[in-house]
Amino acid sequence: MKLSQTGEGIIGVFWLVPLIGFVVGAWGHVAQQAWWGPLALSAAILSSVMIVLWWSSLNTSRAFFALLFNTIVLVVAIWQQRTLRRML
Repeated sequence: MKLSQTGEGIIGVFWLVPLIGFVVGAWGHVAQQAWWGPLALSAAILSSVMIVLWWSSLNTSRAFFALLFNTIVLVVAIWQQRTLRRML
């Protein structure tokens, strides 16, 4: 299904949400803020869902590596959150 230019623009704005989440989450991690983990988890989950929903319209190799990146973010964020809970 081919989307109109307006539809593609709206979907493009939706893709900005996980991107901003990753950038702000990375900044929070570097600044050693406690909120970076949940933000990174949310961004990775949202990004993964969007990739799966629009898989047929994406470049498959790029989508695969984006899912790999999301998986790495999920593992690191979950591991970090569990480590923090053990320390408290």
